[in-house]
Amino acid sequence: IMRKILLIISLFALWCCQNEDKVIRPDVQVGNFTDERDQITYRCVTIGNQVWMAENLRFRRDEGAFDGCWTWNEKLPKLTTKQFVKLVEDYWVKFLISDDLYLKIDKWNQDGYSYEEIIDKVRDQLPKELLDEFYQTNPNEEFLKEFGYLYSYEAAMAAVPKGWRLPTDEDWQELERTLGMSGKEISLMNQWRGNGQGDLLKSGESGIGFDALMCGGKLFGTGEKVNVYSRQGANAYFWSASAIAETDSTQIAVVRSVGMGESGILRFYSRTDGTAYSVRCVKNKED
Repeated sequence: IMRKILLIISLFALWCCQNEDKVIRPDVQVGNFTDERDQITYRCVTIGNQVWMAENLRFRRDEGAFDGCWTWNEKLPKLTTKQFVKLVEDYWVKFLISDDLYLKIDKWNQDGYSYEEIIDKVRDQLPKELLDEFYQTNPNEEFLKEFGYLYSYEAAMAAVPKGWRLPTDEDWQELERTLGMSGKEISLMNQWRGNGQGDLLKSGESGIGFDALMCGGKLFGTGEKVNVYSRQGANAYFWSASAIAETDSTQIAVVRSVGMGESGILRFYSRTDGTAYSVRCVKNKED
């Protein structure tokens, strides 16, 4: 009986050790990657069997904020349909928009379509010069230079360069496991997990070169605070590719955050509509 008791105690102690956080500071290799689409070069870090971008993605999709690439406090322009049609009239003469196309736009205007609905119908038929003017939303260049874009979920999925991927929840968990987060902590949702792993991801001497920057995000809210820019200087937020349908009309995705006042890593669900977070791309070491 005593042997059985000692065996149980030993197994319990072993289980506790396996499930106890122990911060691991892994050897990190530093490299670079140049995105052939816009020639922007990113610093990268190899951590365990993964290679992570050590800077936030800054690739701009063609239509900027209309395509889900946001900078701090950036908002879509609020044109009336009449103003949009006037813009088309100006370019109709300057860039020879066909009479047929102009008449279609004018009819849709009279039928009560919004300018967003109209441009969705004819985007591929309009001259680039008109679109460049229409999609200019005055991005915050200082924010962009320091922090990269805040991407919508759809934009995050589409903006990843060839050879990389938007990390899944499992990719993030592998990183956390490499940094010593325990098995019992790693699966927790909607709370801060770990003890020190978040500090390793932050910029500064205590970090390992991942360099998460506290640029905040476009967070989901309710009432008058719907999809507000918030938490700059306090938190970094990163998308994962892992998303599920919460209801027939609502999709939620798993997001990670590190914070100035927290040593762990927050794993939580966020609605994908109207929100925007930073993107860190990942690939396998052997790729």
